[in-house]
Amino acid sequence: MRGPGDMPTYDSASFPELAIFANGAITGGPMFQTTIVHSANGTEQRNASSGMHARRIFRVDTSTITDAVRIEVLNFFINRRGQSDSFRFKDPFDFEASGEPIVSGQLVKRYTAGSVSYDRPIVKPKSGTITFSGGGTLDYETGVISGSAGGTWSGEFEIQARFAADRYTERNFFVDWHEVQLEIVETFDYDLPGASGASLASTISYEFPLPLEVGRNRYADYSTYVVQGGGYSEDRFAQYAAGLTGFEGNVLCQDRADLETLISAFLCVRGRRTAFQRESFNVRFDRDALVIGYTGNESFQCPIGFVGIN
Repeated sequence: MRGPGDMPTYDSASFPELAIFANGAITGGPMFQTTIVHSANGTEQRNASSGMHARRIFRVDTSTITDAVRIEVLNFFINRRGQSDSFRFKDPFDFEASGEPIVSGQLVKRYTAGSVSYDRPIVKPKSGTITFSGGGTLDYETGVISGSAGGTWSGEFEIQARFAADRYTERNFFVDWHEVQLEIVETFDYDLPGASGASLASTISYEFPLPLEVGRNRYADYSTYVVQGGGYSEDRFAQYAAGLTGFEGNVLCQDRADLETLISAFLCVRGRRTAFQRESFNVRFDRDALVIGYTGNESFQCPIGFVGIN
């Protein structure tokens, strides 16, 4: 039995999938970290390590689950000792690969937006689902094929994750009606191959193709500085001569192909790091994290904004 002083470990058990999909009650997706510095003339400098990979964060809100599912989730949490031990977790929005490359023996999934690509190391392939060419032996805990001559692979994969808190809380409404809320964070217990594209341009040529839900906002921003003078006078300094156009709303994904397009675009531009085009305006994402949710029948939506840039 492990004691309080024992080191955290990785457990190859998978988080119960039944709880993930109960009522489609999960939101989340990949996240980057970008620092943005604004200059006096309205331009911005976006700083991020292009060699860093995205980290995925999910919120599981298993409302109205049965007592059997609640017990399964609670036991899993207790056996992981809260945040202490990591485990396998199926990202319900991105868990399949088909004909993806093997790079230097590492399984990767390649995402593409225009002429830009992003190679994500797959470190937790799912046993019993993987096929690959090029020979060699696959390690299902690292995604590395020893003795590989390259080739391609297909199958399903999971991520390594942990709980974001040490405290478990549930609400009981009736005898067999419960609500459990958990946050799950992707974690890496060893170094991964760095992400390619360290010289990624500040703006790429790529028109974001997915629609925003009816009721979207479109705005023009001039970012005028107003300085009060003596008495009632004031000076006004417009930062943008022609204004910047931006958009806000929910990106609609009618199927998993649309969802793959959204995730690929976000990963390739590294969140807020790199700008692209929306309706021929230069824009960037307004956030470094995707919060994807189900809308039913294998369709999805994601609240997002596109910020006009100078």
